[in-house]
Amino acid sequence: MCVGRLTEQKGFDVAIRAFVRVRDERPEVRLVIVGDGEERPQLQQLAAELGVDQDIEFTGLIPPDRVPAKLEEATIVLMPSRWEGLPVVGVQVAMAGRPIVGADIRGMREAVISGRTGILVEGDNSDELAAATLRLLGDPMTATALGEAARTHSLEHFVADRMFDRYEELYRSLSGVADASTGNSS
Repeated sequence: MCVGRLTEQKGFDVAIRAFVRVRDERPEVRLVIVGDGEERPQLQQLAAELGVDQDIEFTGLIPPDRVPAKLEEATIVLMPSRWEGLPVVGVQVAMAGRPIVGADIRGMREAVISGRTGILVEGDNSDELAAATLRLLGDPMTATALGEAARTHSLEHFVADRMFDRYEELYRSLSGVADASTGNSS
């Protein structure tokens, strides 16, 4: 599955190119692309040109409250973005307990710890994206373990209360203000 705006930034063209190899080796696998955007016609044309259009579902935009349930339908989520801040979808994928195979770029590295919560590969490299995807499809126990570790990592680092507490600790340490609960300055 891929989730996001259908723009050049998200690299879904790389995912479609990778899917050709994945489908050749695993004909039962389908690719679901959730989202919409200006690149949709080009992505659909690329899928047709590569002969995989019958095995790719473009769902279009879905309501934000349905995204978590949709992610739970995925085995693996591909995130071949060309650039990102902290990808919100990456955090949502982790919370759903699914592994990410994504581009090794700044921002993605905060959401995915390669080898522990997912796999990061060289950006714009459909061969590496396909190889990592096939590796996880061939090893469901590893895919499940990565997804579970992703959920744990996300709960530890990206839940709002914990993020707030960390920011507060950081601000206190930078300002030298005493921690009200202990009387200590951080």
